[in-house]
Amino acid sequence: MLWLEADIVRLLRVVYASPVSETPDIFISYARSSETHAKLAATALNEIGYRVWWDEDLPAHRAYGDVIEERLAAAKAVLVIWSRDAAKSQWVRAEADAARKAGKLVQLNVDGTPLPMPFDQIQCPLLSAWSGERHAAGWAKIEASIAELLGRQPGATGVPSSRPLATAICVLPFANSSGDPNQEYLSDGITEDLITDISKIPGLAVVARTTSFTFKGGAADVRSVARQLNVTHVVEGSVRKSGDRLRITAQLVDGATGHQLWGERYDREAADIFDIQDEISQAVVAALKVKLAPTALEVHRQVTDPIAYQEYLKGRHCWNRGTEEALRQAVSLFSQAVERDPAYARAYAGLADTYVQLGSHTYVDPKAAYSQARLAAEKALAIDPELPDAHASLGLIAFVHDWDAVAAEMHLKRAVELDPSSATTRQHYSRILVSLAQHDAAVEQARTAVELDPLSVAAAVQLASALSIAGRAEESIEQLRKGLAIFPNEFRIYYRLVFAFGAVGQGRQALDAAEHALQLAGRTMFALGALGYAKACAGQADDARRIAREMEEAGADRYVCPFDIAAIYAALNDTTSALAWLREALRVRDHAMLFAKVDPALANLRGTAEFQTLLEERFV
Repeated sequence: MLWLEADIVRLLRVVYASPVSETPDIFISYARSSETHAKLAATALNEIGYRVWWDEDLPAHRAYGDVIEERLAAAKAVLVIWSRDAAKSQWVRAEADAARKAGKLVQLNVDGTPLPMPFDQIQCPLLSAWSGERHAAGWAKIEASIAELLGRQPGATGVPSSRPLATAICVLPFANSSGDPNQEYLSDGITEDLITDISKIPGLAVVARTTSFTFKGGAADVRSVARQLNVTHVVEGSVRKSGDRLRITAQLVDGATGHQLWGERYDREAADIFDIQDEISQAVVAALKVKLAPTALEVHRQVTDPIAYQEYLKGRHCWNRGTEEALRQAVSLFSQAVERDPAYARAYAGLADTYVQLGSHTYVDPKAAYSQARLAAEKALAIDPELPDAHASLGLIAFVHDWDAVAAEMHLKRAVELDPSSATTRQHYSRILVSLAQHDAAVEQARTAVELDPLSVAAAVQLASALSIAGRAEESIEQLRKGLAIFPNEFRIYYRLVFAFGAVGQGRQALDAAEHALQLAGRTMFALGALGYAKACAGQADDARRIAREMEEAGADRYVCPFDIAAIYAALNDTTSALAWLREALRVRDHAMLFAKVDPALANLRGTAEFQTLLEERFV
């Protein structure tokens, strides 16, 4: 008899999921009013190979209480589905308490009901709008908790896989072994270029720079890094520069065992740096036995002058630091690189990136900065029409300065096509799609950015923002809470939580988040705007108005975002004041106005004719 692979997998799932004779992996506890959620949970868990027991599987010939007690004790994890009725049920509370004492409790909430003590002290995702999707952020947390209790990798199935685990790599920051902090740019730059080069190889997934560089400066345990990032291999190494000589060491390590699969030391002239990087990439591919097309490893570096390349790396190093002084240094360094090599497209793209940052932070006159950025990006594309960085810069200029979301989408879409591994480009693309109300696409781009760069705060915040504006506030809040577990003192996460809670009427929670944000950032205008909005959402109207007035008065001496003031008045249902400040935002070309049509903070204004007229004026 000829068995198809799909038939075998289907049969195995039936066998492994059978509750009749097998000890259950998971026991589901719920109140009858949440039966639909229980069925969705059981189906999702069965599909990935877990043996699930819930009372639909109760045998007719045995006493209810005996079976419940037996299955509850035997299960390795207990999933409690909390609802208003479940919180009142002695059965559910007793089962939850038994699971808690046994250290195998996993819980979710389907209607936002307050949990009884002590369960309110245990993490509990809210999944009120969940309809069975495994990719939902809250459900992903449930799967991860269950996998940990059962000793499996998150996302692993209980049936044999017909496909090998995808090859995923983290390139850890190469150590600067020169003893000279001024040489840090070289080790960082080589790391970044290796990430870029390897990410272009089909069949290899590569962790993005932001996540990789969270391990910079520490003695990272390779197996721990591999588990944390869910990668199969790690590349690490060091760089030492002495005069015109370079010593670069590199090794490829198996993430599961910690064993070295390949290692090499290169003692060369500094002029050989491009050859060394190519050889490392080729060696990694050879060690992993990846099958490639003949041209897959052709890296077009566009520059042959090692001094121009070093100036470029110094420029990127300054750009990554992001301060005003560092960005001004980056302009000088990128300019020196193109003076040495006028055909160096990546250096022109770096110059464009830097001017965009200088303009967006108003470190220099935005109009002049964006003009310089456009010239540099266009010069880069004239040299190399398929340079993703230059397309990304033109997209940002079109969006933030020109207010042309359609042109911005065209450039960012092209940048993603040319470099699908760039998490940063996908974040920018997601923002533009949000402004165009293309919510599903915006969430997809942001989610991919998080997958590429899982320890990036910016990526996590953009995904939360896209989810919130798409009307998926519970998922947004869950995403931000996951971020806080990694970065407990990150202002941007608390700031975004304020507006996510406000969007679903949870004023008290919004105020808690705003107060945390204020503690972290001080009495900045951004933090004050969030606090004022939260006060309004929490019903503290007098306090909200006092904060709005404080921001208005501060505007006499410095720039204060008019949109933030408008959001406070909108939350107070003061339509007249909110519209007045939105008109001021329009006058000064506050780029937050690009999101006015979709931002939940302005929901109270959407039904007014004046607001619709103002939106039309935005494009005049």
